[in-house]
Amino acid sequence: MKRPPVLWVEVLKAIDLYIGEYKSRSAFLETAAHKFIIQLKLKETEQRDLEIINRHADSLNAEVMGRLSPEKLHLLGKALKTALLLHERTEIVK
Repeated sequence: MKRPPVLWVEVLKAIDLYIGEYKSRSAFLETAAHKFIIQLKLKETEQRDLEIINRHADSLNAEVMGRLSPEKLHLLGKALKTALLLHERTEIVK
């Protein structure tokens, strides 16, 4: 019988550490696989949505710009600038 690689032994140790409410390693792995698949599907959906938004960004932006008053455009610009600064600060903290 072949001995499992060290990495697999470490994974099994981690599973045993967090097995908690699960009845077995198999139940733990099945739940983990389901959750990971859900994450992958969500990521695919988000990516597809982002591609659609980006594909239509120019027309959407033009439509919004055409409907906003100069005062509201100014406020929007300030809000976007603030959001960008907050995002940059958050990235620095990470």
